[in-house]
Amino acid sequence: HELGSPWLIPPLRDSLGEVQARFQEVSPLEDVDTTDALTSLLGVDSPMTYLVLLGNPAEARELGGFTAATAVVSVNNGSVESVETIRNGILNQNAAPPAVYISPLPDRYLEHRPHVFAQNYTGAPDLPTVSLAMQQIFPAVAGHEIDGVIYMDAFALDAILNLTGDVSVETRDLTFGPGELGRFLTRSQYAIDFESSGERETLFAELGEAVFGALASNDLNVDAQSLRQLTQMVREGRIALAPFGQEELSFVDAFGLSGAITPLRPESDFVAVTTVNGGPNKLDSYLHRSTHYDVEIDGTDLRASATITLDNRAPSGLGSYAAGNVRDLPTGTNRLTLVIHSPHELVGWDGPDAEPLFTRSFREYGRWRHERIVHVPAGESREITAHLFGEAPSGNYELDVDAQPGVHAEQFSVGISEVGESLTRIEPFALRRNSTLMPAQ
Repeated sequence: HELGSPWLIPPLRDSLGEVQARFQEVSPLEDVDTTDALTSLLGVDSPMTYLVLLGNPAEARELGGFTAATAVVSVNNGSVESVETIRNGILNQNAAPPAVYISPLPDRYLEHRPHVFAQNYTGAPDLPTVSLAMQQIFPAVAGHEIDGVIYMDAFALDAILNLTGDVSVETRDLTFGPGELGRFLTRSQYAIDFESSGERETLFAELGEAVFGALASNDLNVDAQSLRQLTQMVREGRIALAPFGQEELSFVDAFGLSGAITPLRPESDFVAVTTVNGGPNKLDSYLHRSTHYDVEIDGTDLRASATITLDNRAPSGLGSYAAGNVRDLPTGTNRLTLVIHSPHELVGWDGPDAEPLFTRSFREYGRWRHERIVHVPAGESREITAHLFGEAPSGNYELDVDAQPGVHAEQFSVGISEVGESLTRIEPFALRRNSTLMPAQ
């Protein structure tokens, strides 16, 4: 098939057969025809319609940021054929009944009521879960049949400007170049007075439409640097794709594109920390998070402690939309749900207990989910430690870590000790993508 897309990487556009052959050579999949999967995703034989969730990590959800706007993008023969943006307010007015759910979804995700609140579409740490929900919800609230879901956050849109150049929103007389859009969407926009939240939603939707419209042009700056930045966005979880077709999903998952939570492995430990904004406000633009994971192995037993430091660097003078809350807490207070995903049971928590009624543990994605509410006033920090107990992984110790793409990268460090052996340390580093750590034994 000949692809006419101006937004695809040139080798893909110039020689689909050559790229398909390369995918086949490197693909870890044995049972998936990469040629069929790739041509299907690009709408070569039949047009594909994707729901794009435009996320803003200024207000965190588990996938990254809350859904600030949505776009329905039609792809035909590799080209962006049409783009329609839809405000959250419109989707929320058309809330679907709970009976819309046919396939099972995690209880915690359903607590976000995504069939009522579009901003909570991204309330799961696993894009295939979100995709399954959207397959059921979105046609009911928007009247669009879709073939998959793309997650793209404010910094991903910013990275695309390296391909397209500047984009403008004429209704607001705003123009953005590379490196300017991410900061505007996560911070600067909240200094602008809007008459209603609908106007702010419209701005985000218009920016998304402008970026996709620029991608559909024939004048793209496709060079090594711009492609590296897009690749980094994928690695950080800021761009992900979860199509409905199982063969297509297996294909993108094999290349780290699906936004799926990391499966548990018997030879590896696992930990992931996420936060969910509970203001609601936009204070996660100023939230800095660090995690230290201490592990002690005694035969087949494992004891661990995950210590999370939450530092709220919100400046004074922020307006109520960005820094207020519905809990009568002081302006600038970041009220959040702290979540630790682990295969190990919780022994106990250390640290300030803001709302003990909301402290709980339950099973999700084949592992434990331990969560509690934390209040972090402006200019202050809070340290919370979860003590865990479980079974040590088989063989030499390995650790899988999932990252939540926020405004600021999580600082992560590890200390590992085994009875009779010396302590092994991994010094703090910026956790920018899902990682497997294999400390020297």
